[in-house]
Amino acid sequence: METTKKCFLCGRPMKQQEGLLYELCTNPECPRSQPLPEPNSATEGDRTDNKVAT
Repeated sequence: METTKKCFLCGRPMKQQEGLLYELCTNPECPRSQPLPEPNSATEGDRTDNKVAT
């Protein structure tokens, strides 16, 4: 018996996408059917709100 991963949002089967480390949902209306956006280096490198004042 083959177990296929199912989307936790809509229950549809997941599919492996080339170049991604995670699977995408086969339902085109599900938010998990689109790959995550690439991180923006400008917003990731300059985070001053999380620094502790000394």
